[in-house]
Amino acid sequence: MMGEQKVNGRKRQCWVDTNGFLVRVLVHPADISDTAGAEWLLTAHYQSFPRMHEIRVDEG
Repeated sequence: MMGEQKVNGRKRQCWVDTNGFLVRVLVHPADISDTAGAEWLLTAHYQSFPRMHEIRVDEG
């Protein structure tokens, strides 16, 4: 194994608007990276918001 770990649990990727209201949530296994989870969330739902022109990402 090259640094891989067996991780139990879940992660949540949240999509909120500029006021902080929840728009979409993706819950996935913890062994999926945050980058892959965010990409999955955006590709699955970006068509639902055709007027959205800018997306800002926070690693917090």
